[in-house]
Amino acid sequence: MMTMSLSLLSVSCGNSLQVKTLADITNTQSEVATASTAKQVAAVDVEDRRLQSYIDYAENNQGATDFVALQRLAELKYTRWKQDSELAEGDSDQTISDVIQLYNTIRDQAKDYPDMEQVLYDLSRAYLDSGDAENGHKTLNTLMLSYPHSDYAEESYLRLAEYAYLKKHYRVAVEHYTKVIELAGQYQEIAYYKRGWSHFKSSRYPQALTDFIAALESNTAGSHYVATSLTDDKAGRKALDIYRVIVTTLSYDGGVESIEQYFSTTATEKYNRAIYMMLAEYYLESGRTSDAAEVYASYIATHTDSEHAPYLQKRIIEIYSEAGFSEPMLAAMESYVERYRPDSRYWSGRDKAGFKDVHDDVRSSTRKLAGFYNVQREASAKQPDATEIRRQHKKAKKYYSQYLHYYTQDNAKVRYQFAQMLFDDRRYALAREQFRKVVATVGPSELAADAAYAVVYCSDRLRLAASEDGGVSAQRYVDDALAYLRQYPEHSNAVAVARALVQSVYAAGQYELAITVADEVIRLYKQTPGDLIILAYTIKAHSQFETHDYPLAEETYDKAIRLQRDAQLKAELKKNLAAARMQHSEQLQQSGHIDEAITLLLSIGTIMPGTEYALKADHRAAILLSQQKKDDQAESLWREVAHSSSDRLIRSDAITRLALLYQQQGRAAESASMYQRLAESADTAVIRNQAQLEAARQLAASDEPKRAIRMYHVFLKNTDVSFADRLNARLEMAKVYWTIDYRTRSSRELESLIADEQSYQERDDTTAAIAADAAMLIADRAIEKFERQRLDSRLARNLPRKKQLMRSALKRLNRVIEYNIGELTAAATFKIAGVYEDFGKALLTAEKPAGLSAFELEQYMLRLEEQVYSFEEKSISIHRKNIELISLGVYNVWTDKSLARLAAYLPAEFDRQEQNSDFIRSLDTGDWQNSDVQSYHETTVGGVS
Repeated sequence: MMTMSLSLLSVSCGNSLQVKTLADITNTQSEVATASTAKQVAAVDVEDRRLQSYIDYAENNQGATDFVALQRLAELKYTRWKQDSELAEGDSDQTISDVIQLYNTIRDQAKDYPDMEQVLYDLSRAYLDSGDAENGHKTLNTLMLSYPHSDYAEESYLRLAEYAYLKKHYRVAVEHYTKVIELAGQYQEIAYYKRGWSHFKSSRYPQALTDFIAALESNTAGSHYVATSLTDDKAGRKALDIYRVIVTTLSYDGGVESIEQYFSTTATEKYNRAIYMMLAEYYLESGRTSDAAEVYASYIATHTDSEHAPYLQKRIIEIYSEAGFSEPMLAAMESYVERYRPDSRYWSGRDKAGFKDVHDDVRSSTRKLAGFYNVQREASAKQPDATEIRRQHKKAKKYYSQYLHYYTQDNAKVRYQFAQMLFDDRRYALAREQFRKVVATVGPSELAADAAYAVVYCSDRLRLAASEDGGVSAQRYVDDALAYLRQYPEHSNAVAVARALVQSVYAAGQYELAITVADEVIRLYKQTPGDLIILAYTIKAHSQFETHDYPLAEETYDKAIRLQRDAQLKAELKKNLAAARMQHSEQLQQSGHIDEAITLLLSIGTIMPGTEYALKADHRAAILLSQQKKDDQAESLWREVAHSSSDRLIRSDAITRLALLYQQQGRAAESASMYQRLAESADTAVIRNQAQLEAARQLAASDEPKRAIRMYHVFLKNTDVSFADRLNARLEMAKVYWTIDYRTRSSRELESLIADEQSYQERDDTTAAIAADAAMLIADRAIEKFERQRLDSRLARNLPRKKQLMRSALKRLNRVIEYNIGELTAAATFKIAGVYEDFGKALLTAEKPAGLSAFELEQYMLRLEEQVYSFEEKSISIHRKNIELISLGVYNVWTDKSLARLAAYLPAEFDRQEQNSDFIRSLDTGDWQNSDVQSYHETTVGGVS
């Protein structure tokens, strides 16, 4: 082949007249080269003959056309090599080497060869096809240096760029790709794309982005806004690939910050949404949820008025939701609702009709947010963090209010939830208003009924919390409850409300209102009698009782009793009826209808026979009967009460009244028996002691004095008896001793009593008065003995005895005066005067000594009258002293008696009625010494000579 080449080379310097024939050969070669593969295989023999004839021609024609022949021969061999390579026939490596040798011969030996551009191009192809990339690209480089405007420039620069890229000579690749781009040929798109990758490999991301987007500009499918809508043809797939590499570049170059920076400096608006979306979804596929959401948020922030912004914001919500990121999702949803609510700036000047789906979704999101924060608020309520509870409440309230403000149709359920939240937070006034709006909005329905019930509940809470609102809250509660009951009497909570209403109004003391409410409940539920109706009648009766309308209360209680089936509750109602009748009887008493009052009281026994209430009523009836002097009927009732009542107070009172009745009737023994019963059942020491003492007194008044003494001793054994009461009992017991002729014991008891009182360290006026009474009793007995002693013929023996008894009586009376007690002092003084007077009378009426002559008898009588006169004077003097007590405020029967005695002795001075009062007044206003009673009697009685 070398020999042939050399010969050809020498031939090429020869005859040039063979060009036509060479052209013909070339044309023949071209025809062969352009034939189909199948025809090439079928016409191989023809080609062989043509190739051989061309070789023969080249060898036989020496001259200027030698290099042309070599070029044509190289082309023919290259074509044949191509065919053989496709058919896998022949020695392909040798053939391609021959082709390369032929082209190199031309390049090396024919420097000015006119078709050198084609030779270099074909040589580069042969190198490349043979696998010698280095020489192939060197040849292309030579081609571009020699023929920069070659028709093969675009392809050559592209191949050079590809080779540099393959060798990782990215800057060289960029230069060659740039040449391709500048030529603006068919390879411009791929050049932008590959130059972008070259920049990318060199970490020159902004330049890479510029080239990738330029590739999109060159792509027929690249201008689509949304990557997912790209066509599935070759152009579409290629555009998608470009989008993806753009996203990759952005992710390497800082993601969101890079994309924001890039789009702020380039006019690529028609691609940016798709790129934002592709980047976001790329992050999402890589598990970078927050970064994906951040990319979408960046687009929205920089394109706030974009028609796509609401949808991308919704996509952010979806991303966080799918990833389970609740907090960011909520924040995204809140931004969504805030940006695109009906009155937001976004909708200004925009036709909302085309965004119905957005409006519907914003509405749904608003409701979801309200519900979510409400649930969170309820959950937070179980935690001690009050700040978090308030935050959740504020959020829930915001979105509930926003929803109710913007969406007026079909919002009752949301309003109901809002009201429930307010109620849970004890904001009863606000909750009540929301519940009321629900009732007014939806009309009769289960929801409205529930809301109406909630209104009542809120009003009840407000009523309980109100302190001083003038009863406004209470009246509102009643109004709301009645409205609810009238409209929804069959609601599941209606009966409970009715029950609570009548009870609460009654408990608040609003009795007139309670009657009204009870009547309304009875009207509403009268067809379904049960516990509620019974309660209504009961509350009504109670209220009538409290308003003192006892006759009506009796009627209402009677209705409740007839309806009640429970025995215990019926019994309680009967107690109330009995109480009403008892109060009614009080009214009748006050109005003077005593007989009717008694009849009403006695009728209680027919309602509750044998019960405590009946006995109590009988007791009151007995009191009225006693006041009407119907003691027999009263006694019978009191006996029953005393026998059967378990009420200690009533029983004790009945026993006491029986004791007093018997005492008044002179039935002392029966009275004593009642007092003894009273003492036995007494629950206090005071009652017991008093009853024992009264029993002793009644026994003393009866024919059983010894039993009386035993009862006195029982009384005196009580350690809780006061000293004064003990002295008084001993005084009374001493008197009883005297009545049964235990006189010595009686006197000893009196003397002991006086001695004990005088030695008592805490003695007072009360104890002194008792001791004085005892002293007076002793004195009276001394006077009695003195008066019984008569002066008979044995005067010499009887007179000293009489004088001795007189002295004893006077001594006892003076002991009484020593107690300085006004009335007893007056009594003792009067009795002293009486002793003197009695002694004088005794002398005057005494038997005369026997055997006296008339003269002696006359002298005896004169002497005797003188003695009698002196005793009369002494008596008068003492009576005068006694009436001096009047000026000290002591005026009683004894001073009056002294005045009567003075009137008898000195009628001229004292026996004038009109002067008596003047005399008393003179004593009251006279110039008397203002000293105590004792001072007037220090020398009253004197002695007996």
